[in-house]
Amino acid sequence: MDIHPNDGDNYIEIYCKNNLTTPIVINENSQISMFFDFNTQNTVHYASPGGNDAIFFTPPQEGTKFQITVDGVTTTITNSDMRIDF
Repeated sequence: MDIHPNDGDNYIEIYCKNNLTTPIVINENSQISMFFDFNTQNTVHYASPGGNDAIFFTPPQEGTKFQITVDGVTTTITNSDMRIDF
């Protein structure tokens, strides 16, 4: 699964480390919702370049959980089964 915002240089790629035991079936008219849980520790940074205070953010290094619900059936994928690149 690739998630790309409008800026082509910034995107999130989610890779499976292991195959799911039950496939996720998405039909043309399926109702879908997704939830991502990220470890955001060490993602907010402070700097004072040239005496100007600045806060900047770096992408989280790992996801801890991804949950997808398709037509009322929820599948949870944990960190041990996925890799997320930013």
